Amino acid sequence: MRSSTDRLILMWSNPVTKANCKIGLLSKSDAGYQFKYLKEDVRAAYDFGFTNLAGFPDLDEVYRSPKLFSVFERRIPSASRKEFKNVVKSFHLTEYHDLQWEYLRVTKGRLATDRLFFLEPIKIEKNVINLVFEIAGWKPLNQEQDLIPKVFPDQTLDLRFEPDNPSDQKAIRLMTQEEVPVRIGYVPKPYNDAIHFWIQKNIKFNAKIQTFLTRSKALDLLWP
Repeated sequence: MRSSTDRLILMWSNPVTKANCKIGLLSKSDAGYQFKYLKEDVRAAYDFGFTNLAGFPDLDEVYRSPKLFSVFERRIPSASRKEFKNVVKSFHLTEYHDLQWEYLRVTKGRLATDRLFFLEPIKIEKNVINLVFEIAGWKPLNQEQDLIPKVFPDQTLDLRFEPDNPSDQKAIRLMTQEEVPVRIGYVPKPYNDAIHFWIQKNIKFNAKIQTFLTRSKALDLLWP
């Protein structure tokens, strides 16, 4: 199978405001890979300490390469590593041609040494909205409440607005469907506007835990 998506949005976590900022767009095709900055977003991030990526010095340039750029490739462990093999198995990635790309997609390419990560764009195909993301706020909530016994793969969750959230009036909670529902996290903030819009248009969403990256992080799968 070809790639699940041909684009990934590069994000940067602002150390001052804690907001997640869009930085650039990484895409792939039969010809190779392409990266370009989202210029207005990057200019705003400069005020909070963002600097251009190694190998991508020019804000106006569109960079192309027949293979994955080294700044992103270093976020992927060797295919012989257990970590890599576990992700491939857990997410059934062997059906795809480009395992490195799919690894970036499902793990978000996070490193402990910087504030960069990827988000997958929302896909609309044949009137079906498809979105896979890592649950926001899972780690602190799990530390407070020990949520691990309460969640499992294929578990269906409810989406609930949280208009009194001091950080984001469009915050969307992810709740279990127990008699006493438990909040396990949030939809990542960059998706809130789109999901709010669709819900107001009476589009119904289901949220479902797809799998665990580790025992401290879960991924969600959304579809209408």
